[in-house]
Amino acid sequence: MKSTPHRFAHEAMATTFEIVIAGQTAQYARQAAQAAFAEIDRIEGCLSRFIESSDVSRINRIGAKEPARVGIDTFECLQLAAWLCVETSGAFDVTRVRGGMKKVEFNEKQFSVRLKAADVSIDLGGIGKGFALDKASEILNDWSVGTALIHGGESSVLAIGAVPGKNGWPVSVGSGADQAHTP
Repeated sequence: MKSTPHRFAHEAMATTFEIVIAGQTAQYARQAAQAAFAEIDRIEGCLSRFIESSDVSRINRIGAKEPARVGIDTFECLQLAAWLCVETSGAFDVTRVRGGMKKVEFNEKQFSVRLKAADVSIDLGGIGKGFALDKASEILNDWSVGTALIHGGESSVLAIGAVPGKNGWPVSVGSGADQAHTP
C-alpha cells in the first residue's frame, strides 16, 4: 500500500540511523532508503576519525607538517564547522584543543586543510551525523521522496514534508523521547 509509512534501519557512525518514508510503495521506499544509507556510509568514510583511510584521520595523522587534500564533502563539513565556531563564539569547536579552529587553514583552490599547530586534531562527532542526514536527504530528494523522517540515533533528526493527513511528523524530545513513535 502506497500510503503506509515504511521504516528502515542501518548501523553507521556508532549508532542506528532510521528512515521512515511515506507516500511510496514498499519496494521503492526500500531502494531509496538503501541509497540514502549508502550515502551515510560514504560520508562516514570521509569524516570519521576512527576510520584510518578517512580524510579526517589523514588530516590528524599529517598534523602540522603539510596541507592534506580532502574530498569536497569533508571540506564542506569543516567549513560549516568553522562557521559554527565563529557563530557560537567558540562554544562549538571540532578541534580537540579549545580555540583550535583558528589553527585550521583552508585552501579552497586546492581543497586542502592544514593544521597550524601540532597540538590540534579534528573530531567531527558533533556535526558529522547532522551533515550525513543533510546528504541523505539530498539522495531522497533525487529519488523524489517528498515525505520522510531521518534520524541518526538520539542526537540528530531531519524531517522532509509531513505525514499524510498531519501538519508534520510526531517527534518527542527529552525524557519521554525513548517512548516516541512515528507512524
